[in-house]
Amino acid sequence: MEIIESEIRQIFASVVWNHKIHEKQCDINSKHYNFLEFVRLLSSVITTSGLLTCIFIDEFYVKLVTTIVSAISMFVTAFCKTYNIKDTMQEHKVIALEFLQLKNEIISILSEIKIKRIDEERAIEKRNKVLDKYHTLCKKSLNTTDKAVKLASKALKEQRDNTFDDKEIDSYLPIELRKEK
Repeated sequence: MEIIESEIRQIFASVVWNHKIHEKQCDINSKHYNFLEFVRLLSSVITTSGLLTCIFIDEFYVKLVTTIVSAISMFVTAFCKTYNIKDTMQEHKVIALEFLQLKNEIISILSEIKIKRIDEERAIEKRNKVLDKYHTLCKKSLNTTDKAVKLASKALKEQRDNTFDDKEIDSYLPIELRKEK
């Protein structure tokens, strides 16, 4: 049973990493999307203002700035349509949530092993199911960037993301459910 538990723990670690990497990739994509939307909105406002200004002021620099900003607006719009960052961001979020669900499922299996609620045969069966789910999720996952991996590493190793001590857990629970009342 010890070997099966060890295998499940390895799968668990991989699931935790994948969950955090896709979460961080979603965050990266969200920042890019918000920046591009801001640039698109700002350039539209400047272009419109420039066009209105051209009606009253016939200066070359106004036309030049308006044309340049209009080109930037067109480039950003074309870029957003081509790369569809918003959809990619959403796909990473969905995959991250699926890895989170698998993570919680593995925690339940490890708990059952610890309290000896399941025998070795059943543990192998459950291990095989989570391994299949893990491989399926990996196959349908989008590529991530090195930056997302670095951010995930920092979150998991340095900031101890998703790691809570008893005192912190107790602070979230009603008094009756706390370890230390």
